[in-house]
Amino acid sequence: MHVMLLAQARLGSTRYPGKVVAPFCGVPMLVYQVRRFQQADWRLEVLIPKGDLALVALKQQGVFVHHIAGAPADVLGRYARYAGTFAAPQSVLVRLCGDTPLLCPTLLTGLLQQWKATPGLAYLGMGPGWPDGLGDYDVFTREVLLTAHAEATDASDREHVTPWLWRQPARFPQALHQAPGWVREQSWPKLSVDTPADLAYVEAVAQAVQAAYGAAFTWWQVLETIARTPALQRTPEAMNAAYVTQVGGMTWEEVRYGAARD
Repeated sequence: MHVMLLAQARLGSTRYPGKVVAPFCGVPMLVYQVRRFQQADWRLEVLIPKGDLALVALKQQGVFVHHIAGAPADVLGRYARYAGTFAAPQSVLVRLCGDTPLLCPTLLTGLLQQWKATPGLAYLGMGPGWPDGLGDYDVFTREVLLTAHAEATDASDREHVTPWLWRQPARFPQALHQAPGWVREQSWPKLSVDTPADLAYVEAVAQAVQAAYGAAFTWWQVLETIARTPALQRTPEAMNAAYVTQVGGMTWEEVRYGAARD
Protein backbone atom coordinates (compact mmCIF):
# COMPACT_ATOMS: atom_id res chain seq x y z
CA MET A 1 0.00 0.00 0.00
CA HIS A 2 1.59 3.27 -1.15
CA VAL A 3 0.63 6.06 1.26
CA MET A 4 1.23 9.78 0.70
CA LEU A 5 0.81 12.32 3.53
CA LEU A 6 -0.27 15.71 2.19
CA ALA A 7 -0.62 18.78 4.42
CA GLN A 8 -2.17 22.07 3.40
CA ALA A 9 -0.63 25.32 4.60
CA ARG A 10 -0.76 29.00 3.66
CA LEU A 11 0.22 32.31 5.15
CA GLY A 12 -3.06 34.08 4.44
CA SER A 13 -5.24 32.84 7.31
CA THR A 14 -8.07 35.32 7.91
CA ARG A 15 -8.05 35.07 11.71
CA TYR A 16 -4.31 34.61 12.23
CA PRO A 17 -2.11 35.40 9.22
CA GLY A 18 1.21 33.59 9.22
CA LYS A 19 0.21 31.20 12.00
CA VAL A 20 1.96 28.18 10.47
CA VAL A 21 5.33 29.91 10.82
CA ALA A 22 4.64 31.31 14.31
CA PRO A 23 7.18 30.18 16.95
CA PHE A 24 6.10 26.93 18.61
CA CYS A 25 8.38 25.12 21.08
CA GLY A 26 11.41 26.83 19.56
CA VAL A 27 10.68 26.30 15.85
CA PRO A 28 8.02 27.41 13.34
CA MET A 29 4.79 25.55 14.09
CA LEU A 30 4.80 23.77 10.72
CA VAL A 31 8.37 22.56 11.29
CA TYR A 32 7.30 21.15 14.66
CA GLN A 33 4.49 19.21 13.00
CA VAL A 34 6.69 17.88 10.21
CA ARG A 35 9.30 16.69 12.71
CA ARG A 36 6.64 14.79 14.65
CA PHE A 37 6.00 12.71 11.54
CA GLN A 38 9.68 12.39 10.66
CA GLN A 39 10.31 10.85 14.08
CA ALA A 40 7.82 8.14 13.09
CA ASP A 41 9.45 7.65 9.65
CA TRP A 42 6.68 9.40 7.73
CA ARG A 43 7.43 11.90 4.97
CA LEU A 44 4.94 14.77 5.09
CA GLU A 45 4.55 16.78 1.87
CA VAL A 46 3.35 20.35 2.42
CA LEU A 47 1.28 21.91 -0.38
CA ILE A 48 1.22 25.71 -0.47
CA PRO A 49 -0.15 28.36 -2.83
CA LYS A 50 2.29 29.90 -5.24
CA GLY A 51 3.71 33.07 -3.72
CA ASP A 52 4.01 32.02 -0.05
CA LEU A 53 7.76 32.62 -0.05
CA ALA A 54 8.15 32.43 3.72
CA LEU A 55 6.90 28.84 3.59
CA VAL A 56 9.32 27.96 0.79
CA ALA A 57 12.12 29.05 3.13
CA LEU A 58 11.15 26.19 5.47
CA LYS A 59 12.87 23.79 3.04
CA GLN A 60 16.06 24.73 4.86
CA GLN A 61 14.58 23.17 8.01
CA GLY A 62 13.68 19.88 6.39
CA VAL A 63 10.12 20.64 5.27
CA PHE A 64 9.10 19.20 1.88
CA VAL A 65 7.32 22.27 0.49
CA HIS A 66 5.64 22.29 -2.93
CA HIS A 67 4.39 25.46 -4.67
CA ILE A 68 1.10 24.67 -6.43
CA ALA A 69 -0.61 27.04 -8.86
CA GLY A 70 -4.20 28.14 -8.29
CA ALA A 71 -6.26 30.34 -6.00
CA PRO A 72 -5.14 30.16 -2.34
CA ALA A 73 -8.67 29.24 -1.21
CA ASP A 74 -8.93 26.37 -3.72
CA VAL A 75 -7.30 23.80 -1.48
CA LEU A 76 -9.09 20.93 -3.24
CA GLY A 77 -7.52 22.03 -6.52
CA ARG A 78 -4.11 22.19 -4.85
CA TYR A 79 -4.39 18.61 -3.62
CA ALA A 80 -5.70 17.36 -6.96
CA ARG A 81 -2.98 19.05 -9.02
CA TYR A 82 -0.27 17.56 -6.86
CA ALA A 83 -1.79 14.09 -6.62
CA GLY A 84 -2.64 14.02 -10.30
CA THR A 85 1.01 14.59 -11.13
CA PHE A 86 2.91 12.74 -8.41
CA ALA A 87 0.62 10.07 -6.93
CA ALA A 88 0.41 6.64 -8.50
CA PRO A 89 -3.10 5.56 -9.55
CA GLN A 90 -3.42 3.18 -6.59
CA SER A 91 -2.00 5.56 -4.00
CA VAL A 92 -3.74 6.12 -0.67
CA LEU A 93 -3.72 9.82 0.23
CA VAL A 94 -3.83 11.21 3.76
CA ARG A 95 -4.88 14.83 4.21
CA LEU A 96 -4.04 16.94 7.23
CA CYS A 97 -3.70 20.65 8.03
CA GLY A 98 -0.67 22.71 8.96
CA ASP A 99 -2.35 24.21 12.04
CA THR A 100 -2.63 20.98 14.06
CA PRO A 101 0.85 20.47 15.55
CA LEU A 102 -0.21 17.78 18.02
CA LEU A 103 -1.43 15.28 15.41
CA CYS A 104 -0.36 11.77 16.39
CA PRO A 105 1.43 9.43 13.94
CA THR A 106 0.31 6.46 16.05
CA LEU A 107 -3.30 7.41 15.38
CA LEU A 108 -2.53 7.53 11.66
CA THR A 109 -1.18 3.98 11.88
CA GLY A 110 -4.51 2.87 13.34
CA LEU A 111 -6.42 4.54 10.51
CA LEU A 112 -4.34 2.84 7.87
CA GLN A 113 -4.79 -0.53 9.54
CA GLN A 114 -8.56 -0.03 9.33
CA TRP A 115 -8.24 1.02 5.68
CA LYS A 116 -6.25 -2.08 4.83
CA ALA A 117 -8.76 -4.29 6.66
CA THR A 118 -11.73 -2.78 4.76
CA PRO A 119 -11.29 -3.53 1.04
CA GLY A 120 -13.00 -1.21 -1.41
CA LEU A 121 -13.03 1.95 0.69
CA ALA A 122 -12.85 5.26 -1.13
CA TYR A 123 -12.81 7.43 2.00
CA LEU A 124 -12.05 6.99 5.71
CA GLY A 125 -12.64 9.84 8.15
CA MET A 126 -12.66 10.43 11.88
CA GLY A 127 -15.74 9.53 13.88
CA PRO A 128 -17.48 11.80 16.41
CA GLY A 129 -15.76 12.63 19.68
CA TRP A 130 -12.18 13.11 18.51
CA PRO A 131 -10.88 16.46 19.83
CA ASP A 132 -10.51 19.23 17.28
CA GLY A 133 -6.84 19.33 16.29
CA LEU A 134 -5.89 15.91 17.64
CA GLY A 135 -7.70 13.56 15.26
CA ASP A 136 -7.90 15.61 12.07
CA TYR A 137 -7.20 13.10 9.31
CA ASP A 138 -8.91 12.23 6.02
CA VAL A 139 -7.85 9.16 4.03
CA PHE A 140 -8.99 8.69 0.42
CA THR A 141 -8.03 7.31 -2.95
CA ARG A 142 -6.39 9.34 -5.67
CA GLU A 143 -9.35 8.55 -7.93
CA VAL A 144 -11.97 9.95 -5.58
CA LEU A 145 -9.89 13.09 -4.99
CA LEU A 146 -9.68 13.75 -8.71
CA THR A 147 -13.42 13.14 -9.06
CA ALA A 148 -14.15 15.65 -6.31
CA HIS A 149 -11.89 18.16 -8.03
CA ALA A 150 -13.75 17.69 -11.31
CA GLU A 151 -17.26 17.94 -9.85
CA ALA A 152 -17.24 20.06 -6.67
CA THR A 153 -18.21 23.68 -7.34
CA ASP A 154 -19.18 25.25 -3.98
CA ALA A 155 -16.51 27.56 -2.60
CA SER A 156 -16.72 25.85 0.79
CA ASP A 157 -16.20 22.43 -0.82
CA ARG A 158 -13.18 23.72 -2.72
CA GLU A 159 -11.64 25.24 0.41
CA HIS A 160 -12.28 22.35 2.80
CA VAL A 161 -11.49 19.47 0.37
CA THR A 162 -13.60 16.61 1.75
CA PRO A 163 -17.18 17.84 2.49
CA TRP A 164 -18.24 17.08 -1.09
CA LEU A 165 -17.15 13.47 -0.52
CA TRP A 166 -19.07 13.22 2.75
CA ARG A 167 -22.30 13.84 0.88
CA GLN A 168 -21.70 10.98 -1.57
CA PRO A 169 -21.91 7.84 0.61
CA ALA A 170 -23.94 5.89 -1.95
CA ARG A 171 -21.42 6.64 -4.65
CA PHE A 172 -18.14 6.24 -2.73
CA PRO A 173 -17.80 3.56 -0.01
CA GLN A 174 -16.96 5.32 3.27
CA ALA A 175 -16.17 4.50 6.89
CA LEU A 176 -15.29 6.29 10.13
CA HIS A 177 -12.49 5.67 12.61
CA GLN A 178 -14.31 5.66 15.92
CA ALA A 179 -12.98 7.30 19.08
CA PRO A 180 -12.79 5.14 22.22
CA GLY A 181 -15.68 5.48 24.63
CA TRP A 182 -13.69 7.35 27.26
CA VAL A 183 -12.80 9.99 24.64
CA ARG A 184 -16.39 10.38 23.40
CA GLU A 185 -17.73 10.70 26.94
CA GLN A 186 -15.85 13.95 27.61
CA SER A 187 -15.70 17.38 26.02
CA TRP A 188 -12.11 18.28 25.20
CA PRO A 189 -10.49 21.66 24.57
CA LYS A 190 -9.76 22.74 21.03
CA LEU A 191 -6.23 21.74 19.97
CA SER A 192 -6.05 23.34 16.53
CA VAL A 193 -4.62 26.84 16.07
CA ASP A 194 -6.80 29.65 14.71
CA THR A 195 -5.76 32.54 16.96
CA PRO A 196 -2.72 33.67 18.98
CA ALA A 197 -4.54 32.49 22.12
CA ASP A 198 -4.93 29.04 20.58
CA LEU A 199 -1.22 28.98 19.78
CA ALA A 200 -0.26 29.83 23.36
CA TYR A 201 -2.59 27.16 24.75
CA VAL A 202 -1.56 24.37 22.37
CA GLU A 203 2.12 25.19 22.95
CA ALA A 204 1.56 24.92 26.71
CA VAL A 205 -0.05 21.49 26.16
CA ALA A 206 2.88 20.39 23.98
CA GLN A 207 5.42 21.50 26.57
CA ALA A 208 3.60 19.69 29.38
CA VAL A 209 3.17 16.42 27.51
CA GLN A 210 6.77 16.49 26.23
CA ALA A 211 8.03 16.98 29.78
CA ALA A 212 6.07 13.92 30.88
CA TYR A 213 6.46 11.58 27.90
CA GLY A 214 9.17 12.89 25.57
CA ALA A 215 8.95 14.22 22.01
CA ALA A 216 7.26 11.13 20.52
CA PHE A 217 4.12 11.49 22.65
CA THR A 218 0.81 9.92 21.58
CA TRP A 219 -2.72 11.28 21.33
CA TRP A 220 -3.87 9.56 24.53
CA GLN A 221 -0.91 10.99 26.44
CA VAL A 222 -2.03 14.45 25.30
CA LEU A 223 -5.52 13.85 26.70
CA GLU A 224 -4.19 12.29 29.91
CA THR A 225 -1.97 15.33 30.44
CA ILE A 226 -4.86 17.75 29.90
CA ALA A 227 -7.15 15.77 32.20
CA ARG A 228 -4.73 15.77 35.13
CA THR A 229 -3.35 19.33 34.77
CA PRO A 230 -5.63 22.09 36.12
CA ALA A 231 -3.63 24.80 34.34
CA LEU A 232 -4.51 23.18 31.00
CA GLN A 233 -8.26 23.15 31.56
CA ARG A 234 -9.98 25.26 28.90
CA THR A 235 -13.63 25.68 27.97
CA PRO A 236 -14.44 23.52 24.91
CA GLU A 237 -15.51 25.37 21.77
CA ALA A 238 -17.94 24.45 19.01
CA MET A 239 -16.22 22.33 16.39
CA ASN A 240 -15.12 24.15 13.23
CA ALA A 241 -17.24 27.22 13.88
CA ALA A 242 -15.93 29.14 10.86
CA TYR A 243 -16.86 26.36 8.46
CA VAL A 244 -20.29 25.88 10.05
CA THR A 245 -21.00 29.58 9.54
CA GLN A 246 -19.83 29.34 5.95
CA VAL A 247 -22.25 26.54 5.08
CA GLY A 248 -25.33 27.97 6.78
CA GLY A 249 -25.40 27.52 10.53
CA MET A 250 -25.83 23.77 11.09
CA THR A 251 -23.81 22.23 13.89
CA TRP A 252 -20.56 20.52 12.97
CA GLU A 253 -22.06 17.13 13.83
CA GLU A 254 -24.96 17.74 11.44
CA VAL A 255 -22.61 18.82 8.67
CA ARG A 256 -20.10 16.06 9.18
CA TYR A 257 -22.15 13.04 10.19
CA GLY A 258 -25.14 12.93 7.94
CA ALA A 259 -27.06 16.13 7.32
CA ALA A 260 -27.28 16.80 3.59
CA ARG A 261 -27.33 20.32 2.25
CA ASP A 262 -29.79 21.43 -0.39
